[in-house]
Amino acid sequence: GMTQFAGAVVFFISVVCSLAKRDGTDILIPAERWILQDVTIWGLQIIGSLYFLYAAFAFYLELQNQSYCPKIHLLEWHVQLWNILGAGGFLICAIFGLFTNYKGVEYCCETAMEQSSFLGSIAFLVSSVLMVVEIANKHPNAAD
Repeated sequence: GMTQFAGAVVFFISVVCSLAKRDGTDILIPAERWILQDVTIWGLQIIGSLYFLYAAFAFYLELQNQSYCPKIHLLEWHVQLWNILGAGGFLICAIFGLFTNYKGVEYCCETAMEQSSFLGSIAFLVSSVLMVVEIANKHPNAAD
């Protein structure tokens, strides 16, 4: 719980730092200050993603008796698997993000960054849908 919250706060700070200015010319931290961008945006996203990855993996292991014996018959297990994949996608995106801007010049890896962010988002979406199904199955008469 607290690990996910800490990850969300750190991730939120990095997102706020990457917001566009009112005039739409650049983000709050200009490209010329690329070291500050790397630390405040991509560095914080790496830290937040590691928090998410740790929390998802801890819940994942909590569901199993042994780490090498997955309980694929449990819906909760699939929820956490997709959470791990989502956190991994966001972590890979942040790592690629470090290499997109070097001294204010677009360098490389932008396509890989966008694709890993997209795949991480899809994994979190799948996890969220499975979580709704899990909650509905645990409380079938909650609407009555």
